Amino acid sequence: MKKRAVRPRYGDLFADWELAVANAVVAKFWTSNRSLRAVYEQEDLLQECLIQWHRARNQYVVARGASPKTYLRKVTENKLLGLIRYHEAELRRVNCEAILFSAPVMGDGGRESTIGEQVDEVGSNGSEGPVTEGRVIHEALESVLGELTPRQRAIVDLLADDLPKTEIAAKVGIHRDTLYRDVERIRKLFEDKGLRKFLQ
Repeated sequence: MKKRAVRPRYGDLFADWELAVANAVVAKFWTSNRSLRAVYEQEDLLQECLIQWHRARNQYVVARGASPKTYLRKVTENKLLGLIRYHEAELRRVNCEAILFSAPVMGDGGRESTIGEQVDEVGSNGSEGPVTEGRVIHEALESVLGELTPRQRAIVDLLADDLPKTEIAAKVGIHRDTLYRDVERIRKLFEDKGLRKFLQ
């Protein structure tokens, strides 16, 4: 007796041919696109595409000449291409707004130094002495760093080391999307304290 395949996740929502076509397209994209692999598991991509197909399959028109399988393939490909474009744009945006402690700035006395060097200098001077731009910067940075969670502080430290976002996410033990959200929160805190120049 032939056993019927069990589909506990989808029930009778999708036919076997729909699952097979969507899975084949997802597998092809997932194996050939590094940005998708960095953000999604293959099963998650399949679910995203099946949700899109569920919304779009009622719009299929036989008169246009494409088979239902071809239409499903196109819907799935378009969804995947949209996800790739979205995540690549997010990556570019986050990379442009990353905190760089190695960025050059003009220090006190017109001397060029890095943000990290200025913070170290001011921190070593203690809280006594005249109020200087460096000291104000140091206090504002300390204030921002005090508002960060331990994970966000770890992210700031790793960003200062110029590590790739994928490596930072792996070291901190979070998904890249979560890393992007944390970097966005960190960026907002810096901007709110008037430290926009510390962001790349």
